[in-house]
Amino acid sequence: MTCPEGSRLANWLNDTARAGTYPRLMAQYYSTADDPVFVYICLDDRNCPGGDPGTCAERREGFSCGRCESGYYSFGGKCNKCNAIELTTAVFPTVPLIIGPVCIVFAYTRLLEPMRIRLMDGSKNRAIALIFFYIVFFQTLGIIRQFNLILPNIVAVPWEGVGTYTSGLQLLR
Repeated sequence: MTCPEGSRLANWLNDTARAGTYPRLMAQYYSTADDPVFVYICLDDRNCPGGDPGTCAERREGFSCGRCESGYYSFGGKCNKCNAIELTTAVFPTVPLIIGPVCIVFAYTRLLEPMRIRLMDGSKNRAIALIFFYIVFFQTLGIIRQFNLILPNIVAVPWEGVGTYTSGLQLLR
């Protein structure tokens, strides 16, 4: 019998609880405890440490260790504990329901004012536009990082530098 990709023939175990033998997995590979000979590759070797089938990294669960346990969120390749306020309904949908209509009314009333072209190029509008573009930039980086892309080295090195920078923004959570 050939060993499936991601497992080592030298690491076959004899487990009497499972009534059979199965291969031990290498890092970045996953198989279920019910069917240990069907091996899947994980997106990130931090999620799947290898070893016995069904083994995931700390606080990871699910198929190919793809999600965090309840009460945890994935950020920077590990599962972080949610704050108590994030687990309640105080933040969502309460805050958007209160702040959303206020923002809409504000924007609507501002749009009804007569256009003053000479004021549109002011420093206040430039600062607001700059803040808006920074917010969109960091949101886009955060979304892209969730895809766990395998990038070539020429892109991966600068990308990790940006990732380190955006990880510091996690303090704003």
